[in-house]
Amino acid sequence: TFMGLAGVGTLLSDAAGPADEDVVFGETLGRGEPRLRGAEPPSALAARAAAALATDTGTRTPLLLALRALLDGQLQPNDLQRALMERALADE
Repeated sequence: TFMGLAGVGTLLSDAAGPADEDVVFGETLGRGEPRLRGAEPPSALAARAAAALATDTGTRTPLLLALRALLDGQLQPNDLQRALMERALADE
């Protein structure tokens, strides 16, 4: 969320330019380039934690689990897109 002044500041700084670590990491991830494990921004760590929580609680979160597979190198970006688009419809 971007509630409050701190959140708005984060939103503005993230949108201000491509030097943001999340932007650089996401572009690298999207190009399928190799990444150093441990050199991930906090957002990637948060995505991993959320995916683990979803798995532990049995919550269906296909996009989040696909993102974790991408982060883990189990999927390439094109494979991720294909897997999400070809999956059976379900209530989530």
